[in-house]
Amino acid sequence: MERDDMLAALSIIIGAVEKHATIPILSNVRMSKTPDIDRCITLTATNLDMQVSVNVRANVSDEFATTIPAHALRDVLRKLPETERNRLSLEMLEAPIRSLPVIDPDTGEHMTDERDNLLYEDERRNSFVSDRLSVRLGRANFEINSLPVDDFPEVAGFSSEPVEIVLPGSAFWNAIDAVKDAISTEETRYYLNGAFLHVVDRDTLALTATDGHRLYRQEIHDVDGIKALPNVILPAASLHLMHGLLKGKNCPSTVEVMVAEGKYAVMWGPVTLLSKTVDGTFPDYARVIPTATDKLATVRASRLAGAVAAVTAIRSKNAGAVKLVFQRGVLTISIKEVDVGGGSMEVDCQYDGERIEIGFSSSYLLDALTAAAPDGRDVTIAMSDGMSPALITGSIAGWKGVLMPHRI
Repeated sequence: MERDDMLAALSIIIGAVEKHATIPILSNVRMSKTPDIDRCITLTATNLDMQVSVNVRANVSDEFATTIPAHALRDVLRKLPETERNRLSLEMLEAPIRSLPVIDPDTGEHMTDERDNLLYEDERRNSFVSDRLSVRLGRANFEINSLPVDDFPEVAGFSSEPVEIVLPGSAFWNAIDAVKDAISTEETRYYLNGAFLHVVDRDTLALTATDGHRLYRQEIHDVDGIKALPNVILPAASLHLMHGLLKGKNCPSTVEVMVAEGKYAVMWGPVTLLSKTVDGTFPDYARVIPTATDKLATVRASRLAGAVAAVTAIRSKNAGAVKLVFQRGVLTISIKEVDVGGGSMEVDCQYDGERIEIGFSSSYLLDALTAAAPDGRDVTIAMSDGMSPALITGSIAGWKGVLMPHRI
């Protein structure tokens, strides 16, 4: 097989590998001949909650099956110099299984024959096990310790027929990118440790995430066959992994998403990601999206973000609240710190309502501006008063964010 093909496959599955796992085999990648596909091997990695598999072209024997440390193999292949023939050879090295003495179940003593020789488990006398993998590339040869392939755990597949839908790869990636920052990391509220995938209407899906301080929602339009799709919470780890794998030039034209009770899978090209879903009920988030917002302000996202960054530069830590004062035609951003002082800055703003003051977490506000308008264009901030949540929309179609006010 080609070294570059193996490196590309390892870069895909490595996100599911625990480098310093308490269970040693979870640091390994399983490699075996792909069932029903000629000249192909499958690499699989798992952390028990999520499993990633990728198929790679290779000349392979039917008996090839092993597990070796994923990071060790990747590091070796990365550091080996280029050769004229960039062909990689993997060979399982076998060692005899050590025969075990037979124990008398009554006495607990080793059993012997009539000549007082120890009896061994005969069925193991001529057995062999692969305990190393030979890795050859050019003039380099490595032997990497392996673990039995039969000990490799797998995330169980679907127990019932899954609902299958096909999404544009870019739309799926954009949805993940749009909400990932709002996913909660607070383990006590485990049902917020993911993004909620649900049906909005007959051809629209939404992906929603909240940590209790902010809420992001991204719609995906013109999706067929979603009527029977169950509502599920997709775990943060799987979303962050796919965000990296599907980014930029690696994004496929379409992805196939399969959902059933307790599991979901995403397939594209030679890659399959299978994950458990978050067990729990996502809150009725629609209740926190403000509707009575009669005070609307439109401001250039890049200018507002620049002003927030400027006035908060006086702080030693990137935390705390920033005060926004909306008046006709102008928005004033300010902070005041007991220890270091304060500062303010004005930016132009399309606003015709009465004066309103509202505080936000500076970091959450900056994140929301990036999510709403990554191109730096206009955002609209809809408010009812200075003590209620604000609704933010921008240049990203189908995206909305809610920010809880911060005491100032």
